[in-house]
Amino acid sequence: MATWVAGSYAALVIVLGMVAGFTSQRGLPDRYTMIQAALTLPLSYVVSRTTLNGLAWILAIDVVGLIQAAMLWLLLAGLSP
Repeated sequence: MATWVAGSYAALVIVLGMVAGFTSQRGLPDRYTMIQAALTLPLSYVVSRTTLNGLAWILAIDVVGLIQAAMLWLLLAGLSP
């Protein structure tokens, strides 16, 4: 079950990142990026405090989403009997 939940979370983060990358105007964050940032809190807050902008910011949100998916998988796998 841990793999299913964490994999679904990671897939959602990646899909939102792809949609944000394709729909953003000149790499500016749009509503899909903001949805993805809200989904990946608290690590996305760290990204927002950096000097990244444009596509680098969108990719950084993808990376922190994958990090959180890995942490979620480790947490849920540790809780499983």
